[in-house]
Amino acid sequence: MREQTITIFSKIIEWGVILLAFFLPLFFLPQTSGAFEFPKTLFLAFFVSVLGTVWLIKMILGRSVKILHGPLTMPILVFLGISFLSVIFSVHRFSSLYGSYPRFHDGIASLFVFVFLFFLVASNSKEDRQIARILAALCFSGFLVAVWGILNFFEIYLPGNFLRNSSLTPAGSALQAAFFLAAVFPFFYFAFLFSQQKTVRFFAAISGLVLLSYIFLISYFAATSAVLVTPLLGIVITRFQISKGMGVKIFVSLFIIVVLVLSHAEFVKSQIPFLKEKAPQREITLDVNTAWAIAASSFQNLKLLTLGSGPGTFIFDFTSFKPLGFNQTSLWNLRFEKSFNEYFQIISTLGVLGFLAFLWILLRFLNIGQASFKKIISGKNEGKYVALGVFSSLPVIAFIFFFTASFTLLSFTFWLVLGMAMALAGLRSVNEVKEVELSLAAIRVGGREVRGEALPVVVFTIVVFIIVPLLWQETALLRGEIQFTRAQTAQSQEEADANSILQSYARARDLVPGNDAYRRALSATALNFAVLGEQQKLVSEEVKQNLLKIAVVEGESAVRAAPHNILNWENLQSVYGSVTLQNQDNLLIDYAFQQEILLDPFNPRHRNDLGWAYFNLRNDIELAKRSFQDAISLKPDFADAHYSLARVYKEEGKKEKALQEYEQTLNLLNQQISQLESMAAARPDLQSISGQLKQFSAQIQGEKEELKAAIEKEKASLPAE
Repeated sequence: MREQTITIFSKIIEWGVILLAFFLPLFFLPQTSGAFEFPKTLFLAFFVSVLGTVWLIKMILGRSVKILHGPLTMPILVFLGISFLSVIFSVHRFSSLYGSYPRFHDGIASLFVFVFLFFLVASNSKEDRQIARILAALCFSGFLVAVWGILNFFEIYLPGNFLRNSSLTPAGSALQAAFFLAAVFPFFYFAFLFSQQKTVRFFAAISGLVLLSYIFLISYFAATSAVLVTPLLGIVITRFQISKGMGVKIFVSLFIIVVLVLSHAEFVKSQIPFLKEKAPQREITLDVNTAWAIAASSFQNLKLLTLGSGPGTFIFDFTSFKPLGFNQTSLWNLRFEKSFNEYFQIISTLGVLGFLAFLWILLRFLNIGQASFKKIISGKNEGKYVALGVFSSLPVIAFIFFFTASFTLLSFTFWLVLGMAMALAGLRSVNEVKEVELSLAAIRVGGREVRGEALPVVVFTIVVFIIVPLLWQETALLRGEIQFTRAQTAQSQEEADANSILQSYARARDLVPGNDAYRRALSATALNFAVLGEQQKLVSEEVKQNLLKIAVVEGESAVRAAPHNILNWENLQSVYGSVTLQNQDNLLIDYAFQQEILLDPFNPRHRNDLGWAYFNLRNDIELAKRSFQDAISLKPDFADAHYSLARVYKEEGKKEKALQEYEQTLNLLNQQISQLESMAAARPDLQSISGQLKQFSAQIQGEKEELKAAIEKEKASLPAE
């Protein structure tokens, strides 16, 4: 009976992983602010927790703790340990525990789930056909993602499709979908090359062609480059025995890829009627030079050098360490929570130790792959393509990591492949990969040896004490996100109910008190309702004061919860600037602005706003002027600072200098308007920004003409020489 139960539990684990591999790429929740990454992370955590619990119960029934041990075990555990130490010294503990908001992906909780998934898959995959089923589920899911993406690309939306956008798929954005499909493409490619079943080869060929079509429709250079890695790996792998038929297959696949590359290049697509108008919006990413400068700048002290700023904290590294030259780019006013690629991301957030541990994982994988390839190639079984696909997929993912920081689906594929690779190496008796039985001790009871039969219970207890709080917190995060998203949706409506919105934000805050983003949103929204209510005379003085009190209390609470988050200080500065408080000038100038400048030293907006605080609160024209000049030195083409300086010069009576600054402001604004209008056809959302800039330009033009007339009047009143 016990053996039958153990067999049933083994089947539950096997089919649970299969279902996870199929449903995860397709799962999303539009009810959360991040519809893709966080829902997938939550779905993954729930599935792995359930399957992990089944595995632990199976161990208890079997009275032993058995895991597959090999060269990957130690580097993975070291990487997990370094990440844990980095959390302890993190600049933002909440992000390091659960991930950066709103992705909730890159924290230690997610890493624990991925590592647990690795051991779960590696230790419970006992046959090639089990791994083949997992791959089949993942590949079929990838095929559906590609079909869905192609339909969305051509604006053919399925009934009930929430993703009515040409740049979205269930896997996430177009770029994320392209990277995921590039990562699973090796499974289709090697099935086409090596499978002995015509049905499998046919399905692999058709499905692979669909994947390639979507990847090249999107036309991201990084994704297309990743696809080209696969046939190159195929040539390297098959160099020892390449038959005529194999050579034809490789040639045909390379020819198709080259044709797709050429047919979907921008200069060709512009000539094809049904493609030239279908270019998706590009995802804005951090450039490589800025990302490297941030990674290198974080080496300024021993803690950052060794352990980084903490998992999920790249946005804090970005604001603190971005180079001055970033202000000269078109993205200078944006903030990035992800680096250019995964390697720079790890260096910044986990330090050199985390980076070396990650490289150790990759190197040990290559060692296993090298030892396995000869046995795979020499084998005659039908499952050869399964092993080749697994051992080729991770190099492709490692290549993709040069172009993007990880996201939930790509990380899942990475750790799943690691687990399957370890299992395949064990099935092929690769050196150092073997199943080991862990025990507490060996004792003799009644003349027989009892080896650690209590260990399964101990392991079960420890893991459950980790899993239960994790799932509880993940559930709280989901409930908080639903409340937060509900408030945001209601706030965007024309007739917004202020009380309902504030209550939703408050419930989100109460559900996840450690998330400063909810407190900051509650503070900003309360302030907004107070200001609008006063302007439109919709609220009483008592209600207004209550709203302002909420804004102050929640703004200060957000700062206390995450003092390294520049967004919290900017919100608090806005609050302090809108309420009447004792020592208001000190709170703004000596407290809020000083912290903003400390955390984001090269941002010219802080200097510009500080100048107005000096001007309005302390009537200190000299310090105001110096702050505006500092802003211009940080960004010479910053139109707002030139306008501010013009106003100060005008106040001082230096009309000629003021006129020069007005002209400079207009020139810069006209350049911005021209750039926006050139992009407005592809980005309709930019039209409103362009309209606002035109209104601002017209206002400045009026002030300039008024000043110019005053100067001419003064000149006319002077006595003739």
